[in-house]
Amino acid sequence: MEFLSDRIPSLSVLIYALLSMVIPWVVYAVNRWQHRMADPPWKKEPERREEKP
Repeated sequence: MEFLSDRIPSLSVLIYALLSMVIPWVVYAVNRWQHRMADPPWKKEPERREEKP
């Protein structure tokens, strides 16, 4: 049982691992939102319309 308890990371390591995933995702989401709100019209992708045959 001692072997198993030695292999489990501490709480601080788990928190840092979680933050290493959450922080980049938040930065990505904020950057995406800013581009959606602030990009000029010529930089935005045109809306795709489905043409009827």
